[in-house]
Amino acid sequence: MNKGFIFSGDSFVWGEGLELFSNLPSTYKYFRQRKYSMESEDGHNRAWNPEYKNSMRMFQQKNRFARLVANHFDTWEDVYDRNGGCPYTIIDELFTQINRTPLTDVASIIIHPSDPWRSVDIYSNPNYNGIKSIKGIHPSSKYFQSFRGLPPGNLSQFSLSKPIPYFGTNRGFDKYKDIITENYFSLVENNFLRLLTFCVSYDEYKKGNRTLETAIEDCYLPIDTSDDAIKKYDIYYDFCKLELSQYGNTFEKIINELEIKLCRDFIQFIEKHIKPNADKYGVNISFLPVWNERWVSYKNAKCSFYNDNIIEIYKDGKYYPSFSFFWQEYMIEKTKGYEWTNNMHPNLEGHKLIANSIIDYFKRKNILEGIDSSNNIFETEFSII
Repeated sequence: MNKGFIFSGDSFVWGEGLELFSNLPSTYKYFRQRKYSMESEDGHNRAWNPEYKNSMRMFQQKNRFARLVANHFDTWEDVYDRNGGCPYTIIDELFTQINRTPLTDVASIIIHPSDPWRSVDIYSNPNYNGIKSIKGIHPSSKYFQSFRGLPPGNLSQFSLSKPIPYFGTNRGFDKYKDIITENYFSLVENNFLRLLTFCVSYDEYKKGNRTLETAIEDCYLPIDTSDDAIKKYDIYYDFCKLELSQYGNTFEKIINELEIKLCRDFIQFIEKHIKPNADKYGVNISFLPVWNERWVSYKNAKCSFYNDNIIEIYKDGKYYPSFSFFWQEYMIEKTKGYEWTNNMHPNLEGHKLIANSIIDYFKRKNILEGIDSSNNIFETEFSII
């Protein structure tokens, strides 16, 4: 087999944390300090951090599920060299990968969608999202900038002072335009999901079902019950009701419907702007379910393109709709001797489970008909708590 694979996704695809299993001397400092972080103090993405040595990178790439799948089929894989990702960065990186790896040379594209709420900010903030740090931004991704409500053009021209009109009505912004600034939502880190989660708890307080203190504490916000704080809470609450009213009359309904919309829009964008070219060259597109419970919303988006091309997780002779069913078991921090890492990414055994599921999927669906290998990647045992 000469044709290879494009793997697109977030830190799970990149292989976050796998170098910790290498026993390389360059990793000893993490064990001595009992501390590990994927970001450096100076803000470097882990993939480009000078402390992340090439020996670590080589071990990581050798053991992540993308390489394991490629090895099984005796071919190669393309993974974008950036750790982490949101729906925007996944799209942009995928365009870049297709540009540098012609589809004539690709057998399949495997996409691992990230949490749909990542980077859904109340104000556009390319620095916060890590968008500005992507190298080699492809012109085609301007489609997705417009799709997300961002202005096409140079990313450096984006301003924190511009609200994202992606899914809102702008009624909330219009009502409070004299007091809302780019820093007004700093309490919830400028994130719509945190704001909506707060509104769920605050709604229970307003109904008399809980105290203000517990409502605030439930959202991990600093306890402040002053008159000024309550005034701000009331504006947060009213702003969301106005801005997102088309999604439901309760905040639970709004969150659910908006989450499904985020998933559907991501899938439909890929179907519209990437699938036609893939079809032209006979390139299959498959999806790995997202690593958390949001897999339900991707499924409930009711996009046949997605639901017909889902790679289920294969374990002990059974199929499961998401890795989230086993995520706790295969976390790095659940591996004996690695509890101190506080790292929730898959360990070596987790990557093998995912790779096995992809290989099984390709075989069952005859997606790579006539292509096989006797390579066995499931021989090594690991200690799991």
